[in-house]
Amino acid sequence: MLAEKPLGIFALMAMNIVIVGSLQMLTSCAVYGYSLLFFYAVAVLAFFIPCILMTSELAARWPITGGAYIWVEQAFGKTTGFFALCILWFANLIWYPTIFSLIATGVIYLINPELASNKICMLICITSIFWTITILNCFGIRVSSFISSLSSLMGIIIPVLLMIGLSIIWVMNGKPSQIVFNKESVLPNLAEFSNIAFLIQVIISLAGIEMTAVHAGDVNNPKRSYPLALFLSSIVILFILLGAALAIAIVIPSKDISLVSGLLDALKIFINNFLAFSNRLI
Repeated sequence: MLAEKPLGIFALMAMNIVIVGSLQMLTSCAVYGYSLLFFYAVAVLAFFIPCILMTSELAARWPITGGAYIWVEQAFGKTTGFFALCILWFANLIWYPTIFSLIATGVIYLINPELASNKICMLICITSIFWTITILNCFGIRVSSFISSLSSLMGIIIPVLLMIGLSIIWVMNGKPSQIVFNKESVLPNLAEFSNIAFLIQVIISLAGIEMTAVHAGDVNNPKRSYPLALFLSSIVILFILLGAALAIAIVIPSKDISLVSGLLDALKIFINNFLAFSNRLI
């Protein structure tokens, strides 16, 4: 009897959410307000959906450990496969410092907001987080998937749901919205180069959904589980990114949004408003 493999649908979803559903772009996205819907619509249709369909098909056809290396190696040979793997390695080399800097900023901000701009403090915190995660991953895929599941719930899904819920309370409480929801505000001026650059940034931010395919050999019933996990996680990711960014844009004027602490600033405003709203109800 074959032993049960460590990864199921929920574990794959959690990994995808952690990789793609990063909160690091929320503040820069919130600056664009309601027009963010246009940017994400283009990015999803032109890139995200094709990438999901491609990854789902390839992972189901070659349900073995290796991911993109296996796909390229099967099509073009081992040398090209190795080259593709090197490109992915360099992409991760750039990606990790950015996501760890976001995590470190959040941790330090909770301790002392003034230290969030201290480079030495940030370096120590980022290095500590990196080595902690590296050591934990050495214990195997089961521990790694558990950490990913816990991280996606505690670090992404719950905070975002909290923000969206509090933004609804903000609107119900009669507070002013900093963005206008109409047809005119949803369409950006694409003649401006900055808007084209932001569209490219949004497309790049949705990259990475294929990274979990490297664990396809550790998935139970990959031909069914992997496509389903991709589909469900993509819906959650888009809900997280759009919902949280719009929630920030509702309470903070675009000119006042801090790229470093905008997310935490919005949470602070939401919580203070919720407490005031609760006190009036009592």
